[in-house]
Amino acid sequence: MLSQGLGTAVLLVLVVWTVDGLFLQTQMALLGSTPLPNLVIKVVLAFAILVVGFGRAISGRTTPVPRPIFLLWMAFAIYLMLETLLLVARFGYPADYVIFNYFAYYFPILLLPVMFYLRGILDESRIVHTLILFFIPLGLFGIAQNLSGSNLLPTESPNGYLQVMSSDFFGSVRAFSFFQSPSYFGHFTALVAGLGMALWIERTPRRKPALVLILLALLSGLSTMTRATQIEIACAMFTAWMLYRRPHHRRLAAVLPIIYGFVGLIVAFVGPLLFGGLSGDNILSNWSIFGRYVAWEHYGRIWLGNGLPNFLFGAGIAQNDRFRLGQDVLIDNSFLGVGVHIGVIGIAFWLAITWYLWNYMLQRSKERISPVRAGAAGAWSVWLFTSVFNISLFYPLAFLVFMFTDAEPEARARRRTSPRRHTFARVASPLPDSI
Repeated sequence: MLSQGLGTAVLLVLVVWTVDGLFLQTQMALLGSTPLPNLVIKVVLAFAILVVGFGRAISGRTTPVPRPIFLLWMAFAIYLMLETLLLVARFGYPADYVIFNYFAYYFPILLLPVMFYLRGILDESRIVHTLILFFIPLGLFGIAQNLSGSNLLPTESPNGYLQVMSSDFFGSVRAFSFFQSPSYFGHFTALVAGLGMALWIERTPRRKPALVLILLALLSGLSTMTRATQIEIACAMFTAWMLYRRPHHRRLAAVLPIIYGFVGLIVAFVGPLLFGGLSGDNILSNWSIFGRYVAWEHYGRIWLGNGLPNFLFGAGIAQNDRFRLGQDVLIDNSFLGVGVHIGVIGIAFWLAITWYLWNYMLQRSKERISPVRAGAAGAWSVWLFTSVFNISLFYPLAFLVFMFTDAEPEARARRRTSPRRHTFARVASPLPDSI
């Protein structure tokens, strides 16, 4: 019972942090300003994950992180330490600027080993109910914003902690609900859409409510008036469908993120050429992607056009308006964002970690499929697609709700946490030891 209570607390804080405008909009409604930034929720979330994770690790109630993932994580952490010294020495950046940007970009990855100790902490019904209870009002509110042509909420606060991006679209309103951008709203919607698809496929008495949930998710995606978000939702639903209906197509399922990544490249670079004549002040408008072209060309030259050290280790530039150095930086591409920040070596670490986690989720889903697992894996599978249009390095909500359901037999857990074994013993699974 205590474990379930702690797990519920972590889940609630995680959802509030994911709905990144909720805490700020609440302050605006009560105080007319935002004296506390979202960093407060981030710190509370980190504290909750660390306390619960280490508590379960000490009690031996869960298995440790798989060895290959831990080794990748440790190598990445060491690289960031060395990178800090390099950026301070080469460019004279303040150390707090460098370290703060690490936590802004790589916060979930830095907590990754502890996240594995949260496996099996919640039952699926509680996760499903929590996600749906949050999403229904968020989705309806977002649809109302779009249909009414009004933001219905403040889009900025006096001190700048609240900044809703890209809500205006040629006089129409892109739904952002209680998030700080339509794309963040889309990430949450994709997770719920995948969950709804899985619940519908199960053919249980919940099938009709699941269909309503899917329709609400689709309407929410349409109300964002963002092509990337709409494709993201469709891809997440397709992945969930594949995991349920095509469990034997393992090779195809394994490469879905790569396929989605190529779809992102086609949407970004081929679509404007094919449909340029149809664009205008409508959903086919190419103005936003043309703006990205300018930014990508600029920061691409900074990263790739200034010698081998910049290519390998980056230039320390980050999309973060909390520091003066990053106030005017707008990259909106994960590959370029990580590259100009910590170099191609950083890109290699990021892709290796996220790809291995995808394989971990895929393997676990094949061992025991469930609506939450299918929905979470569906939302995770689109990270290479969304990375083309935004800096979307890691989806904490999708990964953690998957971990919350990833319980193993108690006897096996006790055996793996025996003092005779290494602390970070390998999880017995068909996953390879190396990528």
